[in-house]
Amino acid sequence: MQVFDAAATRAAIPMGELLDAVEMAFRDVTRKRDHSPLRTHVQLPTGDLLLMAGVREGSSGTSVKLVTVTPGNADRALPTVQAVVVWLDALTGEPRAALDGTTITAMRTGAASGVATRLLARRDARVLAMIGAGAQAPWQVRAVLAVRTIDEVRVYAPSSERRQDLVEVLAEDLGPSVTIRDVPDAETAVRNADVICAATTASEPVFDAAWVATGCHINGIGAYRPEMIELPGEIFRRAAMTAVDSRTAAMAEAGDVLAAIKGGAVAERDLVELGSIDRSWAATRDPEAITVFKSVGLAVQDVAAAEVAARRLLAG
Repeated sequence: MQVFDAAATRAAIPMGELLDAVEMAFRDVTRKRDHSPLRTHVQLPTGDLLLMAGVREGSSGTSVKLVTVTPGNADRALPTVQAVVVWLDALTGEPRAALDGTTITAMRTGAASGVATRLLARRDARVLAMIGAGAQAPWQVRAVLAVRTIDEVRVYAPSSERRQDLVEVLAEDLGPSVTIRDVPDAETAVRNADVICAATTASEPVFDAAWVATGCHINGIGAYRPEMIELPGEIFRRAAMTAVDSRTAAMAEAGDVLAAIKGGAVAERDLVELGSIDRSWAATRDPEAITVFKSVGLAVQDVAAAEVAARRLLAG
């Protein structure tokens, strides 16, 4: 079994190819070609250990990911999410590669928001609000910019130091064609934004639904347990469409969705799996409609990303 570090893993996964691979993974969820079990949660003294096995029909392999989520790492200058992904040959079961799971997780989670933005956001979206400045945030921005012509990115997180660090990373990545703004509060970030990405470990909403303009698309990817809430319940009431990566996973783990259902803002029957949305939907959408994509993350996304990486890294 070969071991590949973060740099090698990242270099082996082009964003455009990853977006298409993750979109096909979501479509396989809807087609019942994803046979991955729900993730296993193990409570640790300082966070969570998650075990995610990915099994997908027709894949050249399967993946197993061990991931820790440690919110206190923000104060240790370490990633909140850390992981390793093992890629196994589908025919023989042989472990072929150990990939940097922190990179896989950040990239495939970003790609999920990119796919949702491609399928749901207005074609003329120009302003992106990024709530959260952790390791997930740069990939959220990169993925959205891969599918929409964004002119301005507004960055908000409670820590001004982390906001500034993210602004510097994005400015170096994106160059002068995109304005990157460090904003002092969530309201400034969200008002009149065309796309909002939230990637936090919050247990209560990180913005007010009243701040959200008509026509906005929202990606919420931070809350992955029933007790975690990142998006305000009222935004689900205002939304013309609430998309999820998997209805089963959302009903088991998406705290924002569960709270919104309990409060009567949305019904389970109204949840639409992302993989069922036609590619033409965004072209004919109501320009004033609000859309929401709520993701808890699926093992099949790891399979999709790991397969892209393994195809290149193991070719020799």
